[in-house]
Amino acid sequence: MNRWQPRFSLRALLIATAIVGLFFGLWEATKRRGPADVKSYLDRQDLRVESEDIAVKGPLLLSAGYFGGYVGPDPLSASPSSIYWQQHYYFWFFGYVVQVR
Repeated sequence: MNRWQPRFSLRALLIATAIVGLFFGLWEATKRRGPADVKSYLDRQDLRVESEDIAVKGPLLLSAGYFGGYVGPDPLSASPSSIYWQQHYYFWFFGYVVQVR
């Protein structure tokens, strides 16, 4: 009885190991440095975001939530229904931050 068994070359094993290592290495780098870079990016755009509102979603991908939706001179007098929570995603690559649309 001939049974089929998958065969892998050493090259395929090394490539798969490198991809898995790169994935987890980028995720760790994103957790350590990404939130600070995204916060400084949002501060430069006059969006006040707390550090707790920035979350790492995966390697090189972060999300930030903030209140938005109101345009006017006095945000304190706005009705609660005109202000809502916005969630945005950002691509981070070691200091370079771009909003993902």
